[in-house]
Amino acid sequence: MVMLFAPALLALSLTGPVLPVQSTMPPTCFVYGEVTRTDERIHAELSSNCPIDIEQREQLITMRGKRGQQRTLSVSVPQERGTYQFVYRWGNSMAQFNDQAMQVAMGTHGR
Repeated sequence: MVMLFAPALLALSLTGPVLPVQSTMPPTCFVYGEVTRTDERIHAELSSNCPIDIEQREQLITMRGKRGQQRTLSVSVPQERGTYQFVYRWGNSMAQFNDQAMQVAMGTHGR
């Protein structure tokens, strides 16, 4: 009889209390959108799901963390003309322009 209850007790002890993961872990931050390069100019329509300032000047996209994230990240737009879907996961060393990975330069900034 005891052997029949052992698996049930083991299952109960392994499940434990359910904890909400979302409230205990920081969100994954992404910068995403579209970048268009023509012969005349580069235009970026980018946004983020986290507090990140995004600026595009000439062929450089610069991202600055807010609220204690003292980081500045920069990535160059590819040289080829076209429209690119841009995705960058905050903290990674590479950003995606369509299927093309570009190196991200990391630094810090003061407040």
